[in-house]
Amino acid sequence: MLDVLHRSFPVTDDANRPLQNLQLFSEDVSRLGDIVGVKTLNGMRIVRTLSDLPRPVGDVITIPSGVGLLIADDLDLKGYRLVCESPACIKGVNAEVSSIYSSLSSGAMIYSEGILQLRDITLSTGSGAYCVEVDGSSNPSAVADWFAVNFTGGKAAKLTTLGNVIMILMGILNPDDGIEFYGTFGTVAITESIFSVSGAKTSLKFGASAVISRRIRIGNCAFVAGSGCTSISVPLTATVPDDAYAIFFCNFSGAGTYIDGYQYDSLKARFSENRGINNTYRAASLYVEGNATATTIAIAGTYYKVAGTTSLTSLSRGFTHSSNRLTCESIISKLYSVNFSVNFAGTTANEYAFKVYKNGSALLGGKFSSTANAAGKAENVGGDYFVELGLNDYLEIYVTNLTAANNITAVDFSLDVVEK
Repeated sequence: MLDVLHRSFPVTDDANRPLQNLQLFSEDVSRLGDIVGVKTLNGMRIVRTLSDLPRPVGDVITIPSGVGLLIADDLDLKGYRLVCESPACIKGVNAEVSSIYSSLSSGAMIYSEGILQLRDITLSTGSGAYCVEVDGSSNPSAVADWFAVNFTGGKAAKLTTLGNVIMILMGILNPDDGIEFYGTFGTVAITESIFSVSGAKTSLKFGASAVISRRIRIGNCAFVAGSGCTSISVPLTATVPDDAYAIFFCNFSGAGTYIDGYQYDSLKARFSENRGINNTYRAASLYVEGNATATTIAIAGTYYKVAGTTSLTSLSRGFTHSSNRLTCESIISKLYSVNFSVNFAGTTANEYAFKVYKNGSALLGGKFSSTANAAGKAENVGGDYFVELGLNDYLEIYVTNLTAANNITAVDFSLDVVEK
């Protein structure tokens, strides 16, 4: 699709000579065959038939570096394959008008070892072959930059070791298999796309030894997985930074498997606002019931960490727990809501005060105090805070006696933290 509607472009022949001062508007591209002698448009070589491409050598048609192809019709490569020197650009009028097909049983219909840009086109090939393969193993600048590309037959794509993969408005419309990722990648970003597979296929499959150096970001997509199929597979053996596997505002449906490998509760994952799968949360709660270990108050007015042996609730995610302490495991600093509650036993008429400490320092927000009754007890003492937490930040409950140096036993207490 040309970038600007109703924009005119110069039209030239093979010798780059203007044709009768003719100007072609973008909405006229689908009628290129009616304009005799038209060979290029805005620097793109117009291709309607196999004869508009360079002469094959064996079964390979080589597209020279920097030559862009504008596919103006349904193009049958008749068993040939395109090998694109970098950089390469293949565009169509739109994915409903322009397509490329070749009856292959192995290898790739379109192959590149560098920068490959695809736009507004439908791709299909024979069973056993890939529509597209990009292998950047020997080219550090290799990228896949695809927009409005549909895959309808053969295996969709095989990508190996690319700096970035950017895909927008993609359609994986039940080909023989989806998009495969092998080797090392910087960012893999896929948005506004639909993935529909059936028959033991995987829409997005990362290799067991795949390495992601920055992030996987999948957003605003629809995934349909038939019985025996998988929508997204990122194996537990793949290398992904913490908090770098993001799936957001996606919908998952069908009888198959939606997420294989790393799940929503992994430190790698940041799944949010999705339907059909569990979404990631970062929250934790430590607690104790019936504690009999006293907290020693050596100096009145000085705060000491509350003593006891706490447990961690089963729904806690993104925090470790030890020694009455919650420690954040997320590398992304976020705002958290913190709440604590205490039932205690102390000295009658003594006033005890509690605070939550972060990394050994009291949080701003004041103290929360209560005076022990005639039985030397007080119940439901608690407070709330907002705090920013990042990797290895930790929270603890501290207490003091504001009246005298008399000890306290926090019989029942809990400390809860929830990402906002």
